[in-house]
Formats: sequence, structure tokens, C-alpha cells
Amino acid sequence: MKLGYKIRSLSQAIDRAEFIQTFSLIQDQIRKDPYRVGLLPVAQQQLFLQMHSSLPSEFWTLHQSSPSECGRMAAYLSSSYPQVGYIGFFEAENFSIAQALIENAIKWLKTQGVKKIYGPINWNTWFSYRFRVQEDSSQAFRFEPVNPPEYPIWFQELGFQIIETYHTDGLDGIQGIADETKNDYQKAISCGYQIRTLDSTVPLEQELQILYEISLPAFQFNFLFEPIPFDFFKKLYVPLFQSADPKLLLFICNPKGKPLGYFFSFIEFDYLVLKTTAIHPEARGLGLSNAMLHAAVNEAMKKGVKKSIAALMKTGIQSESYSRKQNILWRHEYGLFEKNI
Repeated sequence: MKLGYKIRSLSQAIDRAEFIQTFSLIQDQIRKDPYRVGLLPVAQQQLFLQMHSSLPSEFWTLHQSSPSECGRMAAYLSSSYPQVGYIGFFEAENFSIAQALIENAIKWLKTQGVKKIYGPINWNTWFSYRFRVQEDSSQAFRFEPVNPPEYPIWFQELGFQIIETYHTDGLDGIQGIADETKNDYQKAISCGYQIRTLDSTVPLEQELQILYEISLPAFQFNFLFEPIPFDFFKKLYVPLFQSADPKLLLFICNPKGKPLGYFFSFIEFDYLVLKTTAIHPEARGLGLSNAMLHAAVNEAMKKGVKKSIAALMKTGIQSESYSRKQNILWRHEYGLFEKNI
């Protein structure tokens, strides 16, 4: 490690509150435009450090007094995959800081019996993860990974390799999506399925509980999926859905009114962002995702939206079909990294 750098850890901090505050402010200190889009608010960052977990985790800051340089990183064990660890909340002003932090995290993870590391993952894949790996001048969005272009380069120079790839596509027009999904929508409605919006007349926690209970079985076979407690899910997602357009957060219910799936979309700039769809395994193969997509697209068109974004798709999954049938205006690419230790 370069002489003059000092690494501090949360577990050894004399003043935990001061450490948490310092850690949470480093991202804002380091990031420069145009890589400040979608930064997690300080209060939400602090929740991760304040969370009580039965699994070992550690957070570090790195500072040099003169000149003022800093960085941060976290490491934690997977709750579902033996000998697997994650690193995340990564920020570094230069390569030497990145190297010091990553080497320090690897050393700690080895003491915990970890053999394989994935990153960047901020706690687990419920939350922000992946690096954007292609640099261009196209617009960045709040929902996607936004990072300085050197971050993934540094990871690769330090022995990490891309294990999974993802992409976001900007699509020209949404009328075509509406036309393609119309039959599935009409079929679902004729069979008695009901599509409803986020219910603003009930406590938001009640609606989040439904989202949570659908998500667990819907995503259980996704790469690196692991469950989290509802209380933590609620704390992180309440701020997001408080600002959401309730008409673009849709539930689909069976004829008896039981929610079987949800579709979360929102408008950013002049695009309808097709963000997350989840269907309970018992209701898959019935075209219910397309039925909700049709309803969301129709609502967006009423608002004058003419373009859409197929967001954060894992390469090779079924939802890539949204892009294949539309004119792609641009594509942002992301990578998740892996390293054996």
C-alpha cells in the first residue's frame, strides 16, 4: 500500500456514527460530472452500515491527509452460497487507492473462508450492482449503474473477470409494444384477471409486502439471488415508491383478487422505463407480463411518451424480445465481475 494511506474499518471505529457519516459522504466527494447521476442519498447509504446481520461484513475508508485523496469499500458474505463473498460500495480517486482497498478486502474475505468474490454488489443483488463497461456520450439514467470508466478497468487489472453481462436499450417508439402485447392483455382480461395500479388509499407498507412476497419466489432462481428480511426491504424501497407514479406500478390479480405479479415502470426524461416485472411461478406462461406491459405502455402514451427503455436486461433472457422487435436507438452495457481467491 502506498505510504501515507490509512485504512479504517467500521468494526474498529471508536466513533461508529462518525465513521458511518464519513463513509457515506465519500461517494459525493469523489464523483465528478457526468458520473453523479443517480447517487444514493446519504441517509439510504447509512442504512446499509447500520443494518444488523448475522453474517460477517466489513466497511472500510481510506484517506491520505496531503494531498487529500480517499476511497471506500465494503465486503460481506453471501447468505446463500458457501464460500462466496461480495465487494461493493466501491469508490477510489486513483488506481493505487483502488488496489489498496481491493487487496485489503480480499485479505479479510480470505479470513472468512471465501473462495470466490463477485462485485461490485452493494450488499446483494436486490440493490445496486454491476459496472457500466462501455464509455460513450449517451445520456446516463438514475436507475442504471453509473461509474467512472476507469473502475471496471481497475477491477480487470487487479485480476477480476466479467462473469455476467447485461444491457439497457433505448427504443424508438412504444406503439409497436402496445400492438404486440394487445392479444395477451385481452386474453388475460377475458379470463377474469384484473390489473390494478398501486393503491394509494392503503399504507404503502401493505403494498410493499405484496411486492416482497411475489419477488421471493419469482426471482429465486436468478443468478446470485438471496432473500432479505422484509424490514430491510421496506426501509430501502419506501423512498423509491413514495415518489413513483402509482399508475405505472401495476399488479395483476387472479379472478379471486389474489396478486400474482407486478410490473414496475416509470418515466425518466422522455422515456417509459420498463424496469421490473415479476410473476409468481404458478402463473407463468399465461402472458400476464405482457398484459401488464400493455397496460403500462397505454398509460405512458396517454402522457405523451413516445419512446421506451428496456432496462437492465441480463444477456440472453426472454425479455430481450422487447428490444429485438423495436428500433434500438442506443445500448448501455454492464458487467458483473468475479475473482477466485
